[in-house]
Amino acid sequence: MYRQVVHDADDSLRLRIFFRFNENEPIAVFELLTLTYGLKPASYLATRALQQLAVDESLGNSPATAALKKDFYVDDYIGGAANVEGAIVLREDLTSLMAKGGFPIRKWCSNYSEVLAGIPKDQLGTHLTITFDLSPDEKVKILGITWEPKADQLRFLFNVHYNWLKAPPNTWKTFIANRVSTTTYGNPWKHVVGKENPADLVSRGVQVDDFLQSKLWKNGPSWLKESPSKWMTESSETTPTEVDLEPRLTTQANITSTKSNSIFSVRSTLLPLVRIVAWCFRFSSNCRKADQRETSAFLTVWEINKAKLALVRLVQEETFPEDIKSLKKTYQVSSKSFLKLLGPFVDKEVIRVGGRLRHSLEDYSVRHPAVLPQSHVFTHMLINFYHQKIHHGGHQATLAVMRQEFWPIHGKRAVTSTLRKCQRCFRFNPKPTQQPMGQLPSARVRPARPFLKTGIDYCGPFYLKPYHRRAAPPKTYIAVFVCFTTKAIHLELVMDLSTAGFISALRRFIGHHGRPHEIHSDNATNFQGAKNELHELYENLNSKQGQTTGSLEPNSHRRESRGTLSTQLTHENFCTLLVQIAAALNSRPLSPLSDDPTDINALTPAHFLIGTSMNAVPDTDLTAIPSNRLIHYQQRQQMFQWYWKRWSQEYLTGLQQVSKYLRPSPIRVGTLVVLREDNMPPLQWPLARITEIHPGDDGVVRVVTVRTAKGTYRRAVNRICPLPDDTVDTNEDC
Repeated sequence: MYRQVVHDADDSLRLRIFFRFNENEPIAVFELLTLTYGLKPASYLATRALQQLAVDESLGNSPATAALKKDFYVDDYIGGAANVEGAIVLREDLTSLMAKGGFPIRKWCSNYSEVLAGIPKDQLGTHLTITFDLSPDEKVKILGITWEPKADQLRFLFNVHYNWLKAPPNTWKTFIANRVSTTTYGNPWKHVVGKENPADLVSRGVQVDDFLQSKLWKNGPSWLKESPSKWMTESSETTPTEVDLEPRLTTQANITSTKSNSIFSVRSTLLPLVRIVAWCFRFSSNCRKADQRETSAFLTVWEINKAKLALVRLVQEETFPEDIKSLKKTYQVSSKSFLKLLGPFVDKEVIRVGGRLRHSLEDYSVRHPAVLPQSHVFTHMLINFYHQKIHHGGHQATLAVMRQEFWPIHGKRAVTSTLRKCQRCFRFNPKPTQQPMGQLPSARVRPARPFLKTGIDYCGPFYLKPYHRRAAPPKTYIAVFVCFTTKAIHLELVMDLSTAGFISALRRFIGHHGRPHEIHSDNATNFQGAKNELHELYENLNSKQGQTTGSLEPNSHRRESRGTLSTQLTHENFCTLLVQIAAALNSRPLSPLSDDPTDINALTPAHFLIGTSMNAVPDTDLTAIPSNRLIHYQQRQQMFQWYWKRWSQEYLTGLQQVSKYLRPSPIRVGTLVVLREDNMPPLQWPLARITEIHPGDDGVVRVVTVRTAKGTYRRAVNRICPLPDDTVDTNEDC
């Protein structure tokens, strides 16, 4: 029936699901266009659709219209007529009316076979009614009631309820267990067979004369007047089948941890669970004290605290059974107990911390908080509750506020383990994936002349000294060429980020170091434009000589670094400074030149460029002199000396550090990740789903394909931050 009710188009936008038919396909988004079983408003909407159908397609005074309004329970109809002819008319009109709304009626049943005449066999209720031979064994079950068409009787399975009462509540499914545990478990219930039960006279039916003269109805069974020890025993015939009893399905596994009470799986957060227990306590109290019933629509603070302590007792009984026995017997715990340093004691069946704050003026719960285990699901619920209560505070703050009432064993570990799964906190401080370094590309490890295989990127902007006082400082950039083989550096000053500017810088670079075979860059537009222009030029000339190619990454991460020069330089002085910086970088040691400890020379990129090291013209030390006392030439030299000093203090000492060993991190298709963006705060980093992985030759995944709301991209794993696994539901909004 549900699938015959279509959602409004605006509502369908809010009823979307993620689904794929197998794990190799990407996850797709679907909209639920029709009413779906499992949605909270589903039964109401289905019933409301039938009510509207009765109004829109009313058949006037036909009993079918009234039946549609009053005799349906969701998709089940129970009704009838005073005679066979009326029942046939009702069936035909009701079928016609329901068909107008697209609701075909099936499973017709009647206590008269004439009413079912003309109905196709596949639309009848049971096999026996198909043969039109109404047998006494014919039974129809609907809405928990058994109907016997031959005798036209309704039956209720009272015996089943009695067997529920005899067994412990955890024997049954949750719905039944909750009612048994809060009302009747432990009471001395007895079963009365049908022939001794006065209620059966009404439910089964009896002649009026016999009913008026019945001693059973007036006085009850005779044995009820005797002592309870002589009351009748139970009959084995009252035991129903397992199917009728609906026992809880359990599985057995060989594990060492204690299984939690099923109450802790009812809800995944603290407050709903506590409220459920509090309502159960109120229901139980109202059943036992009929003259003192609590009828308020709201729970009191006392009821909430009572329910919370009841849950604490359950947790402690599961995890500290031996400690509870020892404390009740000897008022102390074993020397091997986790609680030995807390000075524990039992107060109202709850283990509390004895501690050293007995004479403090703080509340009782602060001086003697209730003890909880580290890894119990209820402990995680409490940690999440207090974590959200202080607006996602840190580990120390969460533990401090929790210890105002509860004392988790190994509290720091418990809080850290729980908060690590808080997705909201993770979004504030995402942790990128780290993988061991992969194999170096062939361009880095195969011998070649300097700059035959080159990488290019820009840094800047920097601001030059204006040509006259009223002019704005010209903005410039530095094109950084790096040799893949020798790590040699070449710097070129570029006036803008245009394609023409880059090609001009490339021509100057080629004039210094020759034409490269490969140039690698990011996906910036000026590099893309240069690649296209050079490719067109190559096609036009049809040259057989060396070519320039661009190996472009799929994403451009442009990182601008503002110029930090305290003094603006002229174009000439800035070019001179770049040449000196390049010479310094090309003089950095790559490795010792020989194993002789007295040999202080080192192999540098300059050895590959000019065959020896680059020795600068000697200069006096200008780093300690204020720049306003220096002329332009000296200011430029001072900047260069500062640069060399920083290189000596920061880069050279950094070579001592050894990178730590990293184990490969597992990367799986379907993982939800956050994409790192350099120019955005973490909370604005987009969410994405991994759709494909690209392992390297060593089997380690360093590149993945992800899908976002704006498209599909390929990213390095150090640019993604997998969201924490939410096997523990931290919060509705976490």
